[in-house]
Amino acid sequence: MTRRKSTHQLVKDIQHAGGCSHPIRLRGEFVNLATGEVNERPLLVACKYRRAVICPACSYLYKVDAWIVVSTGLIGGKGVPASVSDHPRLFLTLTAPSFGTVHARRSDRSCQPGRLRFCGHGRSLACSRRHDDADPEIGSPLCDICYHFAGAVLWNAESSRLWNRTFEQIRRRLAIALGVSFEELSQHVRLNYLKVAEFQRRGLAHFYVVLRADGPGAPFSPPRPDLTTQRLASIIESVVKDFSVSGPRGTVSWGQQFHLADASTLSRDDLRIAAYLAKYATKSADGSMDFEQRFRTRSEILNINAPAHLQQLALTA
Repeated sequence: MTRRKSTHQLVKDIQHAGGCSHPIRLRGEFVNLATGEVNERPLLVACKYRRAVICPACSYLYKVDAWIVVSTGLIGGKGVPASVSDHPRLFLTLTAPSFGTVHARRSDRSCQPGRLRFCGHGRSLACSRRHDDADPEIGSPLCDICYHFAGAVLWNAESSRLWNRTFEQIRRRLAIALGVSFEELSQHVRLNYLKVAEFQRRGLAHFYVVLRADGPGAPFSPPRPDLTTQRLASIIESVVKDFSVSGPRGTVSWGQQFHLADASTLSRDDLRIAAYLAKYATKSADGSMDFEQRFRTRSEILNINAPAHLQQLALTA
């Protein structure tokens, strides 16, 4: 009888934690309101970790929530009026610049075709191989001596600040285009966005951003008629192409691979953008547990089973 009771309690604890793989154990007192009896026992609650490699159950819940947030922001629902689908809405992809030639996988699976050329260290910067998608060599430098690991680490560290300053510059140029001061912009238009970072195979973050323009009045009111999707897209593109941020450790800017799409063609049956962002909101750096931990010594980094270029990025950091 005792064993059956403990098994039943274990199942209840797991259900209460939502099937979490790494629940948090709390200790406290439970009071039976009918009898007044007080019992002391642990309580398991979900960890709420969003990385799928750590906790699939909590990650799935986070992914669903992310999908709802993005989709309602694009087409309405959950208290957001459907009229937001008539507002200017854009989907941006912002990438990191190049810090050296790396192994790649193009649509035809080719890597770095072309004339045979060599770097200053005598290593070939061409690769005639065809890589499988799971090839761990993808993203690694063809010459690890030429590759600017310090610059890559700096870019990752400063990329969020780069976006914040870029967004501020977009608002400044938008104010100029609308003929108002920067301080008065919020009285004419509001820009709302959701940003998700994804780590590429080369270990550098790039960003997916969904951006919507609203009016200054009540929540979700339409923007002024002269602020069209095309006009907003032109302003954003002009900023991203030449904007950079300088600091004591150097200058960071966006990569040349910049994509901007009009999200106005979406429908309730085709919310690929919402699914796309929800997917990457729960993805880890390389899909493994290796970098989902805090390193305290260099030996801990050297002992993980990870691609050499990702290890070198961690060591440089």
